Amino acid sequence: MWPYFAPEAAYIPIESEHIPTNELAVQGGACIEATDAHVGRVDEFLVNPGNDHITHLVLHDGHLWRQKKIAIPISQVDRIEENTVWLKLDKKSIEELPAMPIHRGKAKKV
Repeated sequence: MWPYFAPEAAYIPIESEHIPTNELAVQGGACIEATDAHVGRVDEFLVNPGNDHITHLVLHDGHLWRQKKIAIPISQVDRIEENTVWLKLDKKSIEELPAMPIHRGKAKKV
């Protein structure tokens, strides 16, 4: 009763990931580090539809007006620690990889 009110206990969801043995987990937004500098974040993954294996990490680079996406072959990943992907490539090598087109949806007129 008022003024003595005990608030309900806060609900805290417990999240757990089930990662198979000898497998790694990477989430979108993870940091990508080249051998010589931070280069961006994981934007998405490209997957081989035949076997559902990840073939490329997509690096989102740039700012509002000069954005580009670069597909980095999974073979160029050196290691994954916590929320960071370490590459075998340096920043210059990554800049030489071809950029992917960025498609944006158009707003519908009502």
